[in-house]
Amino acid sequence: MRFDSDFSGKAISCRFYSTERGENVASHLLSKYLGCIENTFERNPHGGLILAGCSYREPYPLVNQTDLLCLTAMDLLIQYAYPAIAGYSKFNVLFTMKRSYGVDITFTIGNAIPLTLEDGNLLPKNEIDAHLERSISKYIYLYEGDSVHKMTIRVYTEAKKSEIPIFPKMIEKPSF
Repeated sequence: MRFDSDFSGKAISCRFYSTERGENVASHLLSKYLGCIENTFERNPHGGLILAGCSYREPYPLVNQTDLLCLTAMDLLIQYAYPAIAGYSKFNVLFTMKRSYGVDITFTIGNAIPLTLEDGNLLPKNEIDAHLERSISKYIYLYEGDSVHKMTIRVYTEAKKSEIPIFPKMIEKPSF
């Protein structure tokens, strides 16, 4: 959904906070979310790093659809990050966008967002969602009208020693 402000004509963030029709809005948002995801992926290149993401179907979401983009990021975190959190954890969000003039760009939105406190206790999900919304909102005016084709999260977590891959030692063969 796209809203324009009365005073500038610029796109603004569209967040839904309604108690009267909250159920209908949530149902609409969830239906839109489920219909726009083409595929998801997950990779664990090494202990302590999780990569997860999704590609969107056409029509691609616009950068000002913060509800949809936050829902996507939270869903990826719940599916792939939370089950693997070990100690202090944080994450970045990367967007791959199609600029209005046809060029694809990939960039990280803001700094890493903490998932836990230093002691490993989880932060409330509503705080993480609010931080995501603030981070995405910074790019609304810069990329107004551009669409997000892919979202990736990079989760950094303290790896337990048992989670770090162990490679066999190479034995040197004697040379004759």
